[in-house]
Amino acid sequence: MLIQLVEWVYRHDQPFNCFPSIHVFTSYLMIKSVQEHAAFSRKFKAAVYFSSWLIICSTFFVKQHVLLDAAGAIALAEILHFAGRTLFNGKVLTLHKRSPSE
Repeated sequence: MLIQLVEWVYRHDQPFNCFPSIHVFTSYLMIKSVQEHAAFSRKFKAAVYFSSWLIICSTFFVKQHVLLDAAGAIALAEILHFAGRTLFNGKVLTLHKRSPSE
């Protein structure tokens, strides 16, 4: 079944890879985000780490991307994460519900 799924991806996936890999970029940003947020449980963080690294590795195993695509995505994520932390003075942004008076 898994082999058939990979064969299906090879048949239907167009050979136009994106630099940097958006899959690696968003997965790595998820890792960076949960790693700094104390509100998430260890179990939740482990699930995010595991699934994110699984996504990153799968881009190589199904030959969607090359190492340079992943390295570029991780570098871009690090730069944007650093810029965001610098702009907001190291504060972690959180979503909150507005009170009815707002």
